[in-house]
Amino acid sequence: MSRQRALIVDDEPDIRELLEITLGRMKLDTRSARNVKEARDWLAREPFDLCLTDMRLPDGTGLELVQHIQQRAPNLPVAMITAYGSLETAINALKAELPAANVEGAQLRLSAPDSDAVALIRFDTGHPASAHSATRACS
Repeated sequence: MSRQRALIVDDEPDIRELLEITLGRMKLDTRSARNVKEARDWLAREPFDLCLTDMRLPDGTGLELVQHIQQRAPNLPVAMITAYGSLETAINALKAELPAANVEGAQLRLSAPDSDAVALIRFDTGHPASAHSATRACS
C-alpha cells in the first residue's frame, strides 16, 4: 500500500522543513514548493492527497493556488496556513482577496491556536474522504 502524499507550499525553508518532519512522522510522503509556480509544476507531475499552502507567496497567493487546484483536482483538500497575527485579520484578508464567486462550492473552516498567531484555513470541496483526510492530517 502506498503512502499518502502531501504538497507543502511555503516560501520559508524552516516552515517547509517543520511541516515535512511533522507529516513524515504521520507517515505521509511530502513534496515541497517555494512558490505558486513550483506548486503548479508538482501538481502537474504527481497526484496528491493533501496540499498545505501559505497564504502569501513570492509569486502569488495561496488563494490563487486553491483556485488552480479546484479547477484541476477538485477532490484535493487544501489547508492554508497564515501568520496574519489574529484570526480576525486573517478573515478580513480572505474577504478582501477571495470573492465568493471565485471558490464555488468551497466552505471555509477557520481555526487558530490559543495565541491567534497562526490561522489554519481549510478549503473543503465537499468530498467526504477529502475532508476526512484533511482533518486527520492537519489536526
